[in-house]
Amino acid sequence: QSPFHFHMDRQSSPETLVDVLVSILQANDWQETSLVLCHPWDVDSFLDLWAQRSQLFLRTVLDLGYLDEPRATRYLQQHGDRVRSLSSPVLLLGCDLHRARLVFQAAEELGLPLQELHWVLGFPLSPSELQTEGLPPGLLAFGEVRRPLLELFVQDVVGLVSQAIAQAAQSLPDPTQLQTTGSCNERHRAGSESPGLFLARFLANTSFHGQTGLVHVENTALVRPEQQFRIWSLRRDSQGVPTWMTAGTWSHGKLELEEVVWQSQRQHKSPGEAAEGARTRLRVVTLVEHPFVFTREVDEEGNCPAGQLCLDPGTNDSAVLDALFEKIGSGNGSVPQEYKKCCYGYCIDLLEKLAEDMAFDFELYIVGDGKYGAWKNGRWTGLVGDLLSGTAHMAVTSFSINSARSKVIDFTSPFFSTSLGILVRTKDTASPIGAFMWPLHWTMWVGIFVALHMTALFLTLYEWKSPYGMTP
Repeated sequence: QSPFHFHMDRQSSPETLVDVLVSILQANDWQETSLVLCHPWDVDSFLDLWAQRSQLFLRTVLDLGYLDEPRATRYLQQHGDRVRSLSSPVLLLGCDLHRARLVFQAAEELGLPLQELHWVLGFPLSPSELQTEGLPPGLLAFGEVRRPLLELFVQDVVGLVSQAIAQAAQSLPDPTQLQTTGSCNERHRAGSESPGLFLARFLANTSFHGQTGLVHVENTALVRPEQQFRIWSLRRDSQGVPTWMTAGTWSHGKLELEEVVWQSQRQHKSPGEAAEGARTRLRVVTLVEHPFVFTREVDEEGNCPAGQLCLDPGTNDSAVLDALFEKIGSGNGSVPQEYKKCCYGYCIDLLEKLAEDMAFDFELYIVGDGKYGAWKNGRWTGLVGDLLSGTAHMAVTSFSINSARSKVIDFTSPFFSTSLGILVRTKDTASPIGAFMWPLHWTMWVGIFVALHMTALFLTLYEWKSPYGMTP
């Protein structure tokens, strides 16, 4: 390899990709991962690179790098036992979205619950390539952003060479010692450094901040610009639509996280992870509805002799709830007493039994707006809104199922069914002989009878006494 040859590369090196992926996995406190390899890399070389730059353990390795789409599909079908052995998290290294869908489809056909596994797409994507169709919620992806223009990169490389020459000239005490002529037949003196190698050494060890950021030389011949990656998480927005949300940014070898999205990502645990390590902690939202959920005040010490401690802060702000539950978990007594309630009832008993059977812990709070959830002003309110925004993982209450809610959230089988009935009085088939008198009260009928007879008597007397009457 010539020391005077420099190669400009704006693509991500395997070392950089490994560093980004390791940062993502470590941010989730994962200690091992399953690997599906889609890029035609040498598996042994990659495993050596992974071992050099990471302490994470790689489990099942599926190598699809040298297979086209039909052969990859047959391979996944024929090696169903290896696909079933995949456990969370699963790293799809070098897999674009099209190849990743093949893996998702094969896993789903083999009965693997996609939503219960953590999937990490280890192939850099541009923001325009992000799609949502056919992808499981919770999928993590990353891609390079702010890629520098080629013209600016060339200018920075020229500046890098100029700065290296300037540093070489400053370090040489006597510029006249440089050899200005040479011969192909002349042998170089042992122990001395030629001017070309002297300059190449400075070029290989020079870096500076240019228009594209930090420009440096790797392996004495490869010039790379500064790279910045963005991490995305596939979540559901307040409208229930799958959307890519920014979960963090990687630059200068460090990962900076968006706490709201990342906390929601980390709190999504699969049952397998709960069985292997600590119990999963879920945040559960409820709504007071008798006789399913009741509330009473806590005792003087802020505890619940019966029922479960729940918070009623009157908000659905995830940051506020995180702070309150953190204070409760640490034994800090600074949580306002009016926020603490004791929740009990039929649904709370179901929640306790479910937590016992599924081996998870939970944090319980009452929905802020006191509503079940409806589509208003372009967003979901109430319990549905808290579930879609990631504020809560589960809702437990007398939650009625309708078509609009079923499109955006999943319901369990009904545990209580109700129905409405209308009672109508039937008509009598036979009417009595005095039925014609029903429209009027009996006193009215007496008045009519007396008035008729009095009128008849008056007319009889008038005709009898009248000289012009019809009587004899």
